[in-house]
Amino acid sequence: MKGCKGGGGQTSATAPLTAATFALALASTSLGSVGCADITGLSGFGVDAGVGGSASATGPGGSSGSLGGDEPSGGDSSTAAGGNASSVLDDGDLVVRYYFDEADEGLVATAFDASPLQAHLTLYDDLSGMSYTEDAAGNRGIRWLAVEGGGRAQLDDTAALVDALNATTGITVEVVVQAEQASSGCPRFFHYGDAGGDGSLAACMDTDPLEQVELRLHGADVAVTDAGGLAALLAGGRQVLHFVLDHAAANAQDRARYYVDGGLVVNGANGVSAVPQQPFALPSNRSLVIGNRPSQDRSPRGVIYYTAIYAAAFTGDRVANHAAILLANDDTP
Repeated sequence: MKGCKGGGGQTSATAPLTAATFALALASTSLGSVGCADITGLSGFGVDAGVGGSASATGPGGSSGSLGGDEPSGGDSSTAAGGNASSVLDDGDLVVRYYFDEADEGLVATAFDASPLQAHLTLYDDLSGMSYTEDAAGNRGIRWLAVEGGGRAQLDDTAALVDALNATTGITVEVVVQAEQASSGCPRFFHYGDAGGDGSLAACMDTDPLEQVELRLHGADVAVTDAGGLAALLAGGRQVLHFVLDHAAANAQDRARYYVDGGLVVNGANGVSAVPQQPFALPSNRSLVIGNRPSQDRSPRGVIYYTAIYAAAFTGDRVANHAAILLANDDTP
C-alpha cells in the first residue's frame, strides 16, 4: 500500500493558463514531501493517513469558458483581482474539505476533514462494494460499484456547517469525480438534508423524466443541464465539478451555476426554480452525505476523489484556478 502524501513547495504560472495546460505544467513540477501524521485508529487497517489543509492564495487563474450564459460580474471577498494563477487552493471561506486519500484499497472507518472544523465523515459500505481506489496517475478516492446502493460517507453533527452556510450570501461545492452511471433515482454527488426527499442542498445525475445533471436547493432544481451535459459527464473520465449558489446576485440566472473543469456549463437560466434573494435558511439537524443520501439507495457508480464546501460564491476565475490545481492533484498536498 502506498503511504499518505506529504506537503511540498509550490510553483506559479506567469501568464493565464487554461485548466488543461496548467494541470500538465503542475503535474510535471517536482514537489518536496514531508512525513505523514500518524492517526489514531487507522493502524489496524495498515494504512498511513494524513490530515491537513493547504495554504491560502489570493491570485485567481485565467477565466473560464462560458457555454451556459454570461459570468456574473464582480468577485468574492476571498479572491483578489489580477495576478497569476496559483498552485495552492485558496482556503478563503473554506468550511469542510475531504481529500478521500486515507487508503488506496479496502475501506477505513473515517474520512478526515482537512479544514479547521474537523468534521470527519463516517464511512458505511452496507454491502454495496464501496472501497478506496487509486488510479494510474496516483489519485485516490472512494469507488462505488453499485448505482443506487447503500454505501456512503456521512456526517451527522452538522451544526457548525449549517451555521457557516446560513451566514453567507454564497455557497460553492467543489467535487472531483469519475461518473460512470446515473439512474432515475438521481444518484448523489452530495446531499445535505433529511433521510428521504430531494435534499435541502444536493447535486445528482438524473435519467427520468429527463437525462440531466441537477443542482437542488430546498428540493427544487435551480440549475440543470440538458442530456448532452449528462452524457459528457459520464464519458469524460475524472473531472472537476463546481456547483455555485449566490443569492446576492442581481441577475436571477447568475444565482445558480454549474462548471466542469473550470468552464461554465449551465446557469440558472435553465433552472426550474430561481434562487430567491434571501438567506439560504438551510434546516438544522440534518446530515451531510457524500455519494448518497441518509436513507441510502442513491449512490452513483463511479469514483468520488475529493469534496469541499465553501461559504462563498466562487467567481469564474477562482473556479478555473481551483479546477487546474485539482486536475493535477486532488490528494493532500
